[in-house]
Amino acid sequence: MRILRSFNHDWFFALTLLAFSCGTLWTRGPDGGTVVITSCSTADASSEVRIADPKLVLTSVRSLVFDASGKLFVLDRPLNTANGKIHVFSPAPDHQWQKTFGDGFLGIARDFTLDTQGRLQVLSQGASVGAASTVRIYQADGTLVGSWNPRKRSDNGITSDGQGHIYVSGYGLDAYTEDGVFERELQPDNLSIFAPLVSPSGLVAAPPVLWVTDMIKRAVVEVVLSDGHVRSDIGSRGTGPGQFNGDAPEEEMWGPDRVVIDSAGNLYANDPYQKRIQKFSTQGAFLGAFIFNSKDVSGLAIEPQSGNVYVGRGSAVAIVCASATAQ
Repeated sequence: MRILRSFNHDWFFALTLLAFSCGTLWTRGPDGGTVVITSCSTADASSEVRIADPKLVLTSVRSLVFDASGKLFVLDRPLNTANGKIHVFSPAPDHQWQKTFGDGFLGIARDFTLDTQGRLQVLSQGASVGAASTVRIYQADGTLVGSWNPRKRSDNGITSDGQGHIYVSGYGLDAYTEDGVFERELQPDNLSIFAPLVSPSGLVAAPPVLWVTDMIKRAVVEVVLSDGHVRSDIGSRGTGPGQFNGDAPEEEMWGPDRVVIDSAGNLYANDPYQKRIQKFSTQGAFLGAFIFNSKDVSGLAIEPQSGNVYVGRGSAVAIVCASATAQ
């Protein structure tokens, strides 16, 4: 496979991967900030290019979202800070930085989603133990238009089903309207390791189901939206294909904590401890893994036109070509 591009210029982000020629490669334009396309005609890893954009410094990518036009939104928050912000990039192929907003207002931002009105719903953790989380609603131009509080301290993940409903994970799994009105509980708060859903985190809606990562079960869990019951699990703890968290100490929960689904119905879930993204069918078949060189494997998104998989890489964003072959 090939990682096609990375934003920003951190020295450690030089991926050396088993590569296949597929599509395009990114480089800098003559002004130092404009991104242009060149041909990706070689499998040589040395042809990897890192973007050094003087107008922008990414610090710690948490989540990624595309709108219908292909515009890319990046939720960025430095480690151990309450200084979340959102960066906006133009659609592919150039992905030029356009603006940054929310700086100083998003707090401990954890995740965000795009609702049916084209607004960003940004989930931020409470500033102290036991404090309520907050969802702030922004127009795509960065205008703050509202906020609401989940009924629990739900600070792990948020997604929209594209049908007017918002789902929030953390201490259980709840459904809300796009204006934050509580609708129903899909799964209760339950820390028993025998519960069908123990520690819900990242989630993606694919009606009639919701796919939810569970960091304690080390699995991707299928939840039926109509009644909230868990229909299947994908994954377990271990180092093998389809397993998560490797041989990390029991108390260390590295993931999975992000999952996305492409137009063909393939699931991609992160496995940071083992430095990889794993690919599955919705029937649970393991379809391969994309290997990176560090544990910085966080936000995931599918670019709507190409189907390429965008991956948060700490202070960068990488792109896995849709035609790449998983190992």
